[in-house]
Amino acid sequence: MARKRKKRVYVNANGEALSHLSETPSPNLEPKGENAKAPNRRRQEQTEGERLRQERERQLEAINHEIEVEKRRTMAATWKTKTQNAELGIFDDGEGNGQSKSEHLDRVALKMRELDAIAKFGQDKVSRVRNEAAKIFKNVDMLRGEQRARIQEILEAYGVEATALPLAVEELMLEKEEIYVDENN
Repeated sequence: MARKRKKRVYVNANGEALSHLSETPSPNLEPKGENAKAPNRRRQEQTEGERLRQERERQLEAINHEIEVEKRRTMAATWKTKTQNAELGIFDDGEGNGQSKSEHLDRVALKMRELDAIAKFGQDKVSRVRNEAAKIFKNVDMLRGEQRARIQEILEAYGVEATALPLAVEELMLEKEEIYVDENN
């Protein structure tokens, strides 16, 4: 016995029959002859065009990304330079827009020389205090208390702490004066 196949009909939401989805073969809608390959060629051209368009978009996105990265690097370098200049005490408040780069570099060099001079002055000051304290410490004709008092005067005059002194002189400054009391009186 041969079973009879039922024809399936597909219906959309509006209740209309959709014949193109039925199981029965539909007549061949492709054109015959020379124009038979034309739709395929158009589809290939469209897909090739779409692929090229997407590739161009990716290239543009990559270029835009590189531009953004370079902008951020430039901004970071600018802020780093401004921070370094601020640490040196050089502030660009917009007045120097006409100022040449060499003038700016001259100001930076001048500020660096000032900072070097200040550092050298501090080092010279400590060296002098150490030398004077060593001379007083080596003087065997002075009493320990007198040595401490003179070294303390030098420290206060120059504004240097006792920790900058040589170790033996620093120990002298830290030891307490011993007072001898005559118990017989």
